[in-house]
Amino acid sequence: MKKLIIWVFLLACLTVTSVNAQVFLIERGASSFTYPNIKAAVDALQDGDKLYLPPGIFSLIGYNWTGVTGTQNYSSTIAITKRVAIYGAGYNQGANSTIIKDGNFIFSVNASGSSITGVRFDSYVNLEKASNVMIARCKLSNTFSMTDVSSNNYINECEFHGSVQMYQESGAVFTKSILYYPNNTFYNSTLSNNLFMYTTNNGFYNSSMINNIFVNNRTTNSAYTVSGTNNSFNYNLWVGTILQYNATYNNTFANEITEVAFEDTFQDFNVGNYHLKATSVGKNAANDGRDVGIFGTAFPFKESRLPSTPYFSIKAISAETDASGNLPVNLKIEAQER
Repeated sequence: MKKLIIWVFLLACLTVTSVNAQVFLIERGASSFTYPNIKAAVDALQDGDKLYLPPGIFSLIGYNWTGVTGTQNYSSTIAITKRVAIYGAGYNQGANSTIIKDGNFIFSVNASGSSITGVRFDSYVNLEKASNVMIARCKLSNTFSMTDVSSNNYINECEFHGSVQMYQESGAVFTKSILYYPNNTFYNSTLSNNLFMYTTNNGFYNSSMINNIFVNNRTTNSAYTVSGTNNSFNYNLWVGTILQYNATYNNTFANEITEVAFEDTFQDFNVGNYHLKATSVGKNAANDGRDVGIFGTAFPFKESRLPSTPYFSIKAISAETDASGNLPVNLKIEAQER
């Protein structure tokens, strides 16, 4: 942690040269390298590098990727082609957020084993045959997809405002995430302690759903039949749902809590407070004895959405030097663990 704070502080010092300048920093062992834009930094990555993305809004328009074979031309696209760790400043920090917009952000097959945290994606995000990728505390506003042969990926404490689209040979673990979009497709996955805002049109195949909250209807209980096949459902809370079973789909259900009234579930849904009411039947009803949903497990969803790596909560840089020729800089660095 101490080493990481040193490099983040270095990043702050580098921005002093111009208040409007942004610096992208790569840490490689005991060395560090800086770049003026995200494309230059990504192109310079080597296996094992750590890439720190500063606060700001970064468009992918104008960047092209030639594909894994080097013979294609994908416009408005940046691809991670090395096994790296990428750290943003957070997605819920207002002007201090790291935001990537427009085009496509891709983890290619050669990026297997990479990780990314603390970024808001207003671009599309695709795991292109990449496996063992971790995406944590990110906001994804557009489609998030995993192609065939993209497996063992780990998605933790993320917000999905666009659809999740997985293909038949892909697989992942989704945990403590919020899915706002009603039309998602999952294959060969484990989904635990998530919040599904709309149950309609979610397709599950060969997957396991544990300790999730599914919201089907906010005014009354209505019928819902799981349309996917070969799934297991355990300890889930179904809000506004009369759960129906179709034997031909080969799904199994155990310890499900159904026909739960919406008004009896969340503390204050309208302001984004998704904690369960003290009287909710989902309290202490998960398979580990804790709550179902995103605020269950030993390490619940962090309401602040802060990244686990250090970020600037205060960054004040004077426009001019003092009488001694020094430039006053006031920095406060914080981090949210787990």
